[in-house]
Formats: sequence, structure tokens, C-alpha cells
Amino acid sequence: MGKATFKILFWGMTRLLGIQTEKKKKKKFNIKINCFMKKYLFLFILLVCNIVFAQRPVTGEKIFSHKYPSEQINRVSFSSLTVSNTINDDIIVTLRDGGRHYISHVYIRANESYTFENLPVGHFVYQYHNLKMYYESPERIPIDLNNEEILTFYYSAAAKKIIGFEISEEEFFK
Repeated sequence: MGKATFKILFWGMTRLLGIQTEKKKKKKFNIKINCFMKKYLFLFILLVCNIVFAQRPVTGEKIFSHKYPSEQINRVSFSSLTVSNTINDDIIVTLRDGGRHYISHVYIRANESYTFENLPVGHFVYQYHNLKMYYESPERIPIDLNNEEILTFYYSAAAKKIIGFEISEEEFFK
């Protein structure tokens, strides 16, 4: 941080807290105020950095794009799949074709939905990660030409968990 930026922030903090640092006052008092202001300025900067950099991803963000190969899309199929997350946990959904080849993935926040556009035609398996465990669905989703499919995540009332069987992290990211 440059001297000019520090002076502007210091001036703003003194005005915000109503502290006057005039040269007429005693030098001891100015030193105490400067130390006081430096402490609060440091805390203010830490708070701002935390707010800016510690946000969770938004729905639709491809947060694991560095771990997966490139997405498979088909611009002439006009097929889509809308995934609704009705549970209270954020999830990451990965679509794979019948041969378990990667199609796409997305981050979906709790109680939100996302639509995968331009999907290839076929039967898909979906895997999901609720930020605690990795799961794979036992069912396959058929994707046809000019068709929109809907997938809803929910808890099983009897099992009290998301429908699917548990898989390893390696299987999720292969």
C-alpha cells in the first residue's frame, strides 16, 4: 500500500471516528491516536479482504474446470437439463455419458437451479458432491433432440440423505 493510499485511508478513518489530529495538541496524544488508528485501519483492511475474497461461488460457476477435460457440447441438439437443488446444501453436479465420459459440471447453491444448455443426445449419469460426500445416481437421464429435462435434488424421507450411492473422490474427478 502506498503512502498516498495510507494517508487517504487514515484521513477517512479520522473523520469517521471524529478524531482530530491537529498540530496544536500534545505530541503524546497524537502518537496515541496514530497507534489507535493504525490498529483499526489494519482490522478494517482485514475485514474488507475477507469480504472480497471469502465469498462462496455463485450458481453456474465451473469451479473444477482445471480438474476436468473440456466440456462436450452440441449446438444443434437444442437439448437442455435443468437441475433444481431443493436441499439446504450447496452441491456440485457432474454429468457423464453412459461410458462415464465427462460432459459438464456446475456449482449450484442451496435452493437454486441451473440449466445445462447444448447437451449431446444420449443417456447421462449424474454425480454430485454436497461438499461433504461424493455420490452417484443409480438412474440415467435420457436427453433427446429439442427436449428439456428436469432433475430435482431432494432428501429421501426414509434414509434422511440424498438419493444415490457413495463414490470416491477419484471416481468423481476422473
